[in-house]
Amino acid sequence: MPTTEEASAFVKTWIEAWNRHDLEAVMAMIADDVEFISPYLPLMTDSDEDRLQGKAALRGWFAQALEDPAFKIDPPIYVFASPDSVVLVEKIGDPIAANVFFLDDAGLVRRSIVHEQALPTGP
Repeated sequence: MPTTEEASAFVKTWIEAWNRHDLEAVMAMIADDVEFISPYLPLMTDSDEDRLQGKAALRGWFAQALEDPAFKIDPPIYVFASPDSVVLVEKIGDPIAANVFFLDDAGLVRRSIVHEQALPTGP
């Protein structure tokens, strides 16, 4: 159960690893049986799939993202904690996204669901 301090520390470590382009540090935060769901997956792969299962599959996708030398996650917009998850509202380039990390007992990401920003449709 992450406290607000633990959630903030998790997000700080996550963003720092990504911004160093340190794939091993990122993967050290991931459980072997992770499930990753993102609307951005089909945009970056040759597949219509919006989910990856397992650490090996996620490693490949993360490695591809880190090949871009300009890749950078801005400081968090918001960080939220709940009894079994951490939510990171983040900006990576143009899009703003919310990433919900469900953590196992060891504090590793067992499930991650990325939410893309929806545009307002009314007043």
